[in-house]
Amino acid sequence: MIEPKGFRAFIAQIEKEGGLKRIRRQVSAEYEAAGVLAAFDPQPTLLENIRGYTTPIVGNVYSTRSLFAKYFGISERELTAYLLRALSKPVEVGEVEKGDAPCQEVVEETLDLPRQLPALLHTEGDGGRYLTAATFCVRDPE
Repeated sequence: MIEPKGFRAFIAQIEKEGGLKRIRRQVSAEYEAAGVLAAFDPQPTLLENIRGYTTPIVGNVYSTRSLFAKYFGISERELTAYLLRALSKPVEVGEVEKGDAPCQEVVEETLDLPRQLPALLHTEGDGGRYLTAATFCVRDPE
């Protein structure tokens, strides 16, 4: 089984290959950022400057089967079988040492996600801000 190199490495690879669109100008998390991502869809797009936040947004990363397959280092033709195999035989979860965990690069003393995480308001009809591809289904083995 091919192991993904991680999200950051994948974004760096896409950029190195000329496939990442960088938007440096400031955009609003209310409607504007979603509109910019839609305008560049399916091209992976990094919004570097979200008004009121220090965290950038990246979108359209898995917008095509080709990109999704590239993440796993396989061909598009191999994707369905690869995913079915992964679902039927999940790998064991390993522990990452605290010093090796990229998620520990920024540690906040207080947690205020609405202030810290630029969740987008996509359209006027939305009930609130939400994250789209940041959803994971996790099953407790016990």
